[in-house]
Amino acid sequence: MTTIDKKLKYYILIFIAISIFLYIILISNSMDNDMFFEIASGRDILNGNFYNASKLNNQPIIVQQWLYSTCLALLDHLGDIWLYLFVIIQNIILWLLSIIFLYRKTNSYMKSLFGSFVILILCSGYLINIRPQIITMIFILLELIVLDIYIENRQQSTFLWLIPIFILSANFHNALFLYHIYILIPFCFTKIENKYRIDKKLLLFIPVFILCSTLTPYGIPGALYTLNSFASGVFSKISITELSPISLSYYNMITIVCYLIVAQTIWLIYKHKANKYTIYYTFTIFLFAATSIRHLSIMYVACLYILIQCDFKVIKHIKEFICVICIWFFIQSALIYKVDNIGYLTSHKEIIEANVTKTNDQILNSIMLGGYLEYLGYNVYSDARPEIFTEIMCGEDKVTDIVLYLFGKDIKTKQYVDKSIILNKLYKYNYLVLDPSDYINTIVDIDYDKVFLDNKLVIWKRKDKSTI
Repeated sequence: MTTIDKKLKYYILIFIAISIFLYIILISNSMDNDMFFEIASGRDILNGNFYNASKLNNQPIIVQQWLYSTCLALLDHLGDIWLYLFVIIQNIILWLLSIIFLYRKTNSYMKSLFGSFVILILCSGYLINIRPQIITMIFILLELIVLDIYIENRQQSTFLWLIPIFILSANFHNALFLYHIYILIPFCFTKIENKYRIDKKLLLFIPVFILCSTLTPYGIPGALYTLNSFASGVFSKISITELSPISLSYYNMITIVCYLIVAQTIWLIYKHKANKYTIYYTFTIFLFAATSIRHLSIMYVACLYILIQCDFKVIKHIKEFICVICIWFFIQSALIYKVDNIGYLTSHKEIIEANVTKTNDQILNSIMLGGYLEYLGYNVYSDARPEIFTEIMCGEDKVTDIVLYLFGKDIKTKQYVDKSIILNKLYKYNYLVLDPSDYINTIVDIDYDKVFLDNKLVIWKRKDKSTI
């Protein structure tokens, strides 16, 4: 095969890969429920309001991804196409950084280019998305590249590059900042004469890196946000999907890939090819994912290190590579259409606005609908951030009422309460925008008329007493 033929083959493969990549992004809509309240928060920040959510009755708030939310709000103002481009550009940056990292470790052009692409597609269910996980992964790749340079030169000054990376990461998505410390752990141990010893140079810098997480508009409370959220115990009272353990009933393909990663690592250990990074990242991420789906985004790092250790030539298996991508592409397409409800909600914009008047009155809503209603400009009762309604976050307990409306139960006794207690709390709400499964739907027909109903949305409007 001539040099021209080889280059043409590479260009064709690159074109196919990028086409599939972009198409998956487009069919998935690149959207997520959290995007809507993030844009609403970004609008507040652009108006100079960092510490309160204007559409949540000026609820005190810490916006963990304040800089990312600001970017989303600016892009949303320009039009939906810019949100798509934002996701595409971030994923291309992640791909390019992955290529750089893998090439430094393998010196294999094909392994770096196509191997990183395969991994990106395998993790697409949780990475190719408008959520700030994707930009966190970009900063993690930058961190890995800097650490790889440090391994080569062992110069302490190399760590200085991590400081701006960590500060930017904290401001773009502080909720996942601890991932950066997690990534550092295996690098803290250096192998000398077949014995692992603590790298004191790196260990001494870790407090500096932790300090970086406080360099946001929210300071120390912002850095402690995630820890305080779990300490409040709210997630044991209100279930959040991304904080649930992986299971075969949700994100099926990601779960299967997670098991395959563990199996691959066991095989590498058996073949005496696994190193400390492969073992550490694979098994710890697997354990983390067993407790929370949100940790699956870090699975990307485990895949990179497994690829580094795998001893195969991508060029010899190009047909298999294309087949795997095509099969995975169709599986992911089916999966995305199955689990995505965001497009359904956005198609109801006209229905909501036709039945719910935009006034200063607050809407009582299901928490999963709150973000979209905020985005549309309504004043809502809650959204999919239950932790901000806890006493530890806002100074008063609002979670009790949320549980009451959703499940009709007392938060302490877990017993159903008298419906009159709930109805007496509804005097300030002229509209209820709910999920059909919410308990409150079963008792409000005394005071409210049902003005819309389908399998995803219920809208109630308070009855006009003068006509009764």
